[in-house]
Amino acid sequence: MADDENDLVFKQLNQDNVNDQMDPVEPIKPSDFSNASLFSLTYYKQFFNIESSDVLSRIVSAMNPTDKKFLSNINRPDLFGPIWISFSCSFFSTLFGNIASWSEKGKDWNFNFSSFLMSSMMCFAFAFIIPVAYKSWLSKVTSPGIISLICLYGYSLILIVPVSFLSLFVGPKADWMVSITGGSIAGYSLFSKLSNWFLDPSENKKAFIPNLVSGIVLGFVYFLVQVLAH
Repeated sequence: MADDENDLVFKQLNQDNVNDQMDPVEPIKPSDFSNASLFSLTYYKQFFNIESSDVLSRIVSAMNPTDKKFLSNINRPDLFGPIWISFSCSFFSTLFGNIASWSEKGKDWNFNFSSFLMSSMMCFAFAFIIPVAYKSWLSKVTSPGIISLICLYGYSLILIVPVSFLSLFVGPKADWMVSITGGSIAGYSLFSKLSNWFLDPSENKKAFIPNLVSGIVLGFVYFLVQVLAH
């Protein structure tokens, strides 16, 4: 018995020595996005790593026309919000529009799926193409980064959801007024947020027309999405 116990102790000591000699496992380092290529998926992962609280705060800021510090308040812009909001706006505007149309036409109603495709194209084009055109327009002026612009333009679409929801209750005649009002509020909100970013008066003056055009285009998007939904 004593020999067996000695053998067990000896084996345990040998195992401890082996463990001590093993190299320690290095901790996993977080991804370094700064060295990632612009054309790699790794580079874009950082723009989808966002907390729900941040998404909510940006939605509230985008809906509030008096909050002009959207661009200066976002330390890390995201692409999750613009993609999710563009799809949601297209889906809910089509859903509420078809419900309103069904309540008016009854048995003669047919689901209009093409409106969803057209609305999606318009929302995604505004969120991702218009910011590129805006950035190109102001190529000689220090302007917000392209991801920050996409973030702002994408979140600015969020008012389409409550505007489309109101169309269920106001009727077809007042629906146009709701669309114009919602588009005007959203357009002014976008214009003020863009203008507030330019602190230099000379640069602010050069950016006035692009900022104004962006607000007007957003207003038209709101109106056309409602037209397509019905």
